[in-house]
Amino acid sequence: MNRDAVWHAIDEQRLGLVELLDGLSESDWMISCLCARWTVKDVAAHVALQNSSWWSLPRMSLDLVRAGGLNGAIHRAARRHAQRSSNLDIITQIRDRIGVWHALPTLTYQDTAVDYLVHSQDISLVGELARWYVLVVGPEAV
Repeated sequence: MNRDAVWHAIDEQRLGLVELLDGLSESDWMISCLCARWTVKDVAAHVALQNSSWWSLPRMSLDLVRAGGLNGAIHRAARRHAQRSSNLDIITQIRDRIGVWHALPTLTYQDTAVDYLVHSQDISLVGELARWYVLVVGPEAV
């Protein structure tokens, strides 16, 4: 797939994730996901952070040191965003990203595709939420 086709597929993933999240109850947002120590809201907040800019990098650098590495820093940022944002805010932030075809600072469009694929699955395959979620990006895209 070429770059434009991948971005179209990412937008389809974003829309599917928005529709999935929009149908969740308050208690669904607190269900533990497949990633240890992450709730549905934490994962959705992480995806919503795709709206971050270069200005967020100094805070991320501090989180890297405090959390002892990248995974811990990402988790800290997601948790902080989840605590500060309503469920509707998170859905809106993901929806607002539809049609935005540039990746986060330091990432590629392929990284963005993987992020949406993995985290959409992570949310859609948990416990009471378990349902099939259509993958719209083929393996050649990532």
